[in-house]
Amino acid sequence: MNDMKKALLTLLLVLLHLSAIPNNYSSYSFLHITGDNGLSQSHVKAILKDSYGFMWFGTKNGLNRYDGTSILQLDCDDYVAKKGNHNISALFEDKDKKLWVGTDRGVYLYDMMLDTFTALDDKAESGASLDNWVSNIVADSVGNIWVVIPDQGVFRYAGKKLYFYEIIDRNNFKKETPDCIHVTSKGEVWVGTWGAGLFRYDTAKDKFEQYKADKDNNSLTALSINSICESDGWLIMAIQNGRIMKYHPRQNILRSLDLADVSHTFVRNVSMHGDEIWAGTHEGVYIINEKKGTVVHLKSNLIEPFSLSDNIIYTMYEDDEGGMWLGTMFGGVNYLPNRGLIFEKYVPLNTGQSLSSKRIRELVEDKKGNVWIGTEDGGVNILSRSGQITRMAKAALTITTFFCASVAVPSITASNILVASSGVFPPSSSDSRQRLKPRLSGV
Repeated sequence: MNDMKKALLTLLLVLLHLSAIPNNYSSYSFLHITGDNGLSQSHVKAILKDSYGFMWFGTKNGLNRYDGTSILQLDCDDYVAKKGNHNISALFEDKDKKLWVGTDRGVYLYDMMLDTFTALDDKAESGASLDNWVSNIVADSVGNIWVVIPDQGVFRYAGKKLYFYEIIDRNNFKKETPDCIHVTSKGEVWVGTWGAGLFRYDTAKDKFEQYKADKDNNSLTALSINSICESDGWLIMAIQNGRIMKYHPRQNILRSLDLADVSHTFVRNVSMHGDEIWAGTHEGVYIINEKKGTVVHLKSNLIEPFSLSDNIIYTMYEDDEGGMWLGTMFGGVNYLPNRGLIFEKYVPLNTGQSLSSKRIRELVEDKKGNVWIGTEDGGVNILSRSGQITRMAKAALTITTFFCASVAVPSITASNILVASSGVFPPSSSDSRQRLKPRLSGV
């Protein structure tokens, strides 16, 4: 094995060691898709992965198709009907591989083979049609396609026939609106509202049943529900005014999830990711694991290149590979791949608890499990097993040039680390530092 292969193998082994060191934040390294990549607008309102593997991003100004490398921008225009809308708020793919595009003014059907948009102008028996802004489009287990239009109500497509459910009292239009919809693993259709509680669709009666309070009279109608997901029979709800609530329909119990303190911000959406609840807020993402009793709060940090690009999370989507896609209000799309092998990232920041340089020359582990990091232009850093980084001060090292050429553990002792720069010294013996002859290796 040549020297290059040995060096690469050593580096990989040390990186694997680093990946086992707990570090809540460096585990979440996001890839960003912005205007620099061709995204038509930074405000991303809807995300979908289609059956061909393309990612679709609905923005405040246009529809975008992403193939992993480049972005194709599309205008949602029906040239036959001479109408269109470019404010994309919801996306859904049906069994015929047609893309349903919810906009500020109704729904359009995109045929990928013909590259055409067709406005849906169907009317229900009541005369209601899809003609306002769309918040959600989903399918249930029996093939119905549901469309939520907050300013109107809930629509259901059964085949080509359109049904309309007003749900809320039109006299309280400004106070009560349907806002989100969720289909459970058992096929139940639930609608969350602002000011009117929860509604469950009764298939036999073809109408929605309202849930106003739990068995202890805790109000559901007082909640402004932005988003719903499901976990172990509980409906997890994102509440606009800074709360995450849980409702168990069978037990008729309403609870507040207090692990994460989100009372100071707006909670826009919730999504289950394995055992974790991901809550998108106006202050970043909260990742809650109830079983472990842990919370990780991810925020945008301008000096961390892999952090969130923006704190206002508008939408969240988990793809079929377990990757998480976040649409933000000002920072485009953030993507967290589902990787089997996770590497922790340690980068130089403007704090003393980070690496002093990004130019790493040598790595070695001491008997206590600390990793000594020699840099080209920033001296020596020590990474503890707990993930804390300490920069060795110039005075402590007595280095005149502060250039670390190599770090090595001598075979004669396991307690001292010899560092070669303009001289060799054992930094652990501060009382008997001696300047030795320079021993530069690998320069």
